[in-house]
Formats: sequence, C-alpha cells, structure tokens
Amino acid sequence: MSRRKLLLATIDAALFLVVQVFVYFLLFLSNAVRPAPTEWMLNFLVFLSVTMISRLLFRVYRIIWRHSGAESYIMIVIADAVAGCVAYGITLLIPAIYIGFWQTLCIFSCFCLVTLAAWKFRRAARAWFGQFF
Repeated sequence: MSRRKLLLATIDAALFLVVQVFVYFLLFLSNAVRPAPTEWMLNFLVFLSVTMISRLLFRVYRIIWRHSGAESYIMIVIADAVAGCVAYGITLLIPAIYIGFWQTLCIFSCFCLVTLAAWKFRRAARAWFGQFF
C-alpha cells in the first residue's frame, strides 16, 4: 500500500473512531440500553475492519485523492453500505458485540457523511497548501 493510501486509511480510521465515540455518547445521554465499553470496542474493531476491507475491495483509495468526482463519491457510499450490511450480519452472529440495527445504521451513515465532507476538505486544502494534503 502506498504512503498516500495509508494516510487516507489512517485518517478514515480516526474519523470512524470519532463517529463511534459520538454515537456511544448519544446512547449515554439517552436512556437507551448501551453495551459495555469492551463490547463497544470489539464492535468498533469489527466495523472498522469490515469498512476498510470494503473500501479496499471497491478501490476507493485508488482514485479518490486526485480525481474525485460524483462517481468516486457514489463508490464510497456503495462501499460503506456493503460494509454496513456485512458488519451488521457479523454482529448478529456474535451476540456479545451486537449493538442494534439503528445504532449500526447511524454509525455507518454518519461515517459516510463525515468521510465525504472530510474528503471535500482535503481537496480544498490540497489546492490551498499543495502536495502535503
């Protein structure tokens, strides 16, 4: 994996962690049943692994950096939708890390939106600051 793709994957992993913590915080504020922190962390690892594998299989990191357009963004949405369905299926098979359908949907929807917004920001930052973004 090239340095550029590794940087993109690392940034996406950090964004995914932020989204997971945000959803857990929302569950904490509500009276909803929430999993223990260890179960939530295992869930995070499953979700992150499936998401990164899906994005690699759909070759999202290959074209998104320099030549992103509508097709690239649609590919992100498709890759994340597939990842969400697979991750949900995996968590159904492992009851200890199952967090619920709506929580799963919220995590993957928010992550997709945050990723699209961040990649638009990266594109603008690259135009402003040069090759480092």
